[in-house]
Amino acid sequence: MAAIENYINNYKKSNPLKMFNNVSYKSTKDMVAAADVDRVKEPTVITVSYWNYVFLFSPVFLLAVFYSCRSASKSIINILPLVIVLVIAIILIRQAIVKKNNSETEVYADKDKLVIKKQTFQWKDVANAYIMTDNAGRTPDKFLLLELNNGEINKISISQIGISGKQLAAIVEYYKKTK
Repeated sequence: MAAIENYINNYKKSNPLKMFNNVSYKSTKDMVAAADVDRVKEPTVITVSYWNYVFLFSPVFLLAVFYSCRSASKSIINILPLVIVLVIAIILIRQAIVKKNNSETEVYADKDKLVIKKQTFQWKDVANAYIMTDNAGRTPDKFLLLELNNGEINKISISQIGISGKQLAAIVEYYKKTK
């Protein structure tokens, strides 16, 4: 436990502004209930999906169409929001199609190893795992901290993976107990 506290203190000292921000951590064991761990399927594979963004963006697209169609005069100023939204929608749909065809695995776990963002860790080498939250900006950054048996701590950003800290903690705890 002292190693992780030293790591957090060094992390805060690395940027003086972080000293005043709320940097917290929790053991993966403390984050999840037994029911969450039981829901993990073997092997675990999580890939990036952009379709969620397309569906979230669709109401904005519909509002832009409605706004553009209801205006009495069809000047360029009234159609501009529709054009901007249409370009963004096309980019998102294109990314979704490309990513679907070339799906990139972000997290892979089986009984032997954890592969996250192309970094591989053997379960036999993992002593403890923590989820660290850094509330420095508008959105909190989340990290998986893996404490290895040799005392080394590896920090992996999980903010852009598309998985919550709680889900990742459940995956880690499931496979740690099977090692």
